[in-house]
Amino acid sequence: MADTDTTPDFILRCPNDGTKMEKVQAGEYIIDRCGTCGSIWFDLAELQRILAHEVPVEKFDIGGDLRSTASPEHEQRVCPRDSSPLIDVSDINQPHIRYQTCTVCGGVLMAAGDVKDIAHFSVVERLKAFFRL
Repeated sequence: MADTDTTPDFILRCPNDGTKMEKVQAGEYIIDRCGTCGSIWFDLAELQRILAHEVPVEKFDIGGDLRSTASPEHEQRVCPRDSSPLIDVSDINQPHIRYQTCTVCGGVLMAAGDVKDIAHFSVVERLKAFFRL
């Protein structure tokens, strides 16, 4: 079977280093996390649902505790679901947070620690976002 299977038990490979991603509980959701570099893959709208339900991200985002020899920055990363190109995106409210998103399925790849950062949208960041409007 091709690597485009989207069944929940399908093992994904980390777009950063090719390691098999492990299934991790995030509240009522099962997400994919690289056991080597800690990157996290969210399927379409999964990140937004987790943040909206205020799931304790510290339980699944290991932060900068793990690092690997990831692919070079200039190398095109591809979606672990459908092998489509991933594009770099900055969070609209916290532009210092950069992540990759799939151009086809809408999945999101976030580096270790970035989910904690995006979940803890500080008062200062809220004011900056408000005055940018």
